[in-house]
Amino acid sequence: IFSATVLYNGELVEDGVEIDFEFIHPNGQSIGIVTPTNAGEGLFTIETSFDLPGTYNIISHVSYENAHEMPQVEVTLK
Repeated sequence: IFSATVLYNGELVEDGVEIDFEFIHPNGQSIGIVTPTNAGEGLFTIETSFDLPGTYNIISHVSYENAHEMPQVEVTLK
């Protein structure tokens, strides 16, 4: 399960936010972009699995009002 909590000026954002998770394969190719479920209280989640071991990058594309952020995390699967 991957999740993101969206804040704007320190406040939780539930409505009017555009968010997608992009998954990048260890070879650098984009696997795809998925829109997470709004779980409420600023939390957006998705459940997924990977077929192969390696280090994957997950980029959250988040747009709200005049802001666009792209935080990224690495996940290593063995």
